[in-house]
Amino acid sequence: MRKYIIIFISISIIQCNMNSKSLDNLKFHLKKNTITDSQPLLNNGIWSSLPISSKCAEDIQGLPNDLSGIKYISIQISHAPDSFIVGLRGINNVGDKIYYFDRNNDEDFSKELPYSFPNKDSIETLTIPAQYDELIGGKVYPRDILIELYKDNDKVDYHLKNYWECKAILNDDTLRFAIVRYPPINSFMFIDTDHDLIYDKYFNIQSERLTLAGNFYTVQIDLPSEEVTFLKTGQQPVDAGYSAPIFSGRIYNSDRIFDLSKEKGKITILFFSYVDCHGTADLMPSLIKISNNFSNNPNINFISIASDSSEVLKYNNRFDFPFQSIIDKNIWSDYGVISTPSIFIIDKNGVIQQRGMGKSSTAFISKIESLL
Repeated sequence: MRKYIIIFISISIIQCNMNSKSLDNLKFHLKKNTITDSQPLLNNGIWSSLPISSKCAEDIQGLPNDLSGIKYISIQISHAPDSFIVGLRGINNVGDKIYYFDRNNDEDFSKELPYSFPNKDSIETLTIPAQYDELIGGKVYPRDILIELYKDNDKVDYHLKNYWECKAILNDDTLRFAIVRYPPINSFMFIDTDHDLIYDKYFNIQSERLTLAGNFYTVQIDLPSEEVTFLKTGQQPVDAGYSAPIFSGRIYNSDRIFDLSKEKGKITILFFSYVDCHGTADLMPSLIKISNNFSNNPNINFISIASDSSEVLKYNNRFDFPFQSIIDKNIWSDYGVISTPSIFIIDKNGVIQQRGMGKSSTAFISKIESLL
């Protein structure tokens, strides 16, 4: 399982307010930030592992004079083929292996600090912050990196430390996301799905679609300009006023098949969330109240779409969960669910009447009553 690391530094995030659903392209400004090790999210930046290539040191400015057998170290950044981190490795007068790295990429080692492994068996890696220069579109961009050297092994791991984040707002829908790695073919997006300031979902820019205000978008990233553009697809929106995507699935722990196409004449309440989602615990009392108010009405379906069976078991163990559950991650994709909890009210004609993030029980009950 991958580890994630992120810190939220006190910055001014650009909020981009756009109010028209008719726009085909949505462009938002990204704010560059730096990952540190104090909070467990966001994939260590992006991790890579490479061997160290060495050659005899020649014409190096600031060459240490207290080392013997000096070798020149070259670490190539795998996703940026023209970018390198350079360093020195030598032996001091007591036989310890000493490392120097050109951490600010100025080709001068005179002010660089020496690094060595402590004489402890438990210390297996050295961690060194550094920079490399990345060439994009004819311009040079400094990038932060964390180097990890292995003890007794000519191998290096490195972690990219820069990320770009934005809060995109459209028609009261909010999507907070962070982007790491570059150029665009290697970009990765992380999303704060439940608005708790923690990026908890990885989004594949190459194969997945984003939803904002019910519309489906593909993503284009321009890190030199620090912009991200959502390109509207031709897929029908999943929003109020549009037909709900048809689906069918077996009700968990039963033989019953729920088929939305056969539920005309009934209201269906669809619920998407994770048990550990920040907003689920707050919303659950409202959902239970709604279900209890309408539990004897055969014309209302309460359906939860779960990502896997473990989520259903956790719901049942943690709450008096009133919804019938279907396990099918594809339905999440069909409804464009990324942020959670998400709730849809589908009327008797199969049209979405309300789509939202954790509305109050009063608002939902009033809407259901108006549809009966």
